[in-house]
Amino acid sequence: MTEKTVVRLLKKSGDLYVPSDEEYGGLLIHRYRDGDCDTIGFPLEKGTEHKLASALYAEMMCSDLPEDAVIELPDGEVFNVYDHLR
Repeated sequence: MTEKTVVRLLKKSGDLYVPSDEEYGGLLIHRYRDGDCDTIGFPLEKGTEHKLASALYAEMMCSDLPEDAVIELPDGEVFNVYDHLR
């Protein structure tokens, strides 16, 4: 059985980041269809889990974040991306 990659999100200045080697990389952004975007704050506000899921899904599709990664919030809680996608 293959071990899954565990990715613990970082909180910087109140926003969530994926660990990144790039100086300005890693900021999680939820993009709306009209082109606007929001950062994802932490702690998560009730009802915003889908925004985090959307931002993480985009990272999985466009970067080195594995699709089956175990995502941990800064407080250690596991966040299941696929449970919150709309």
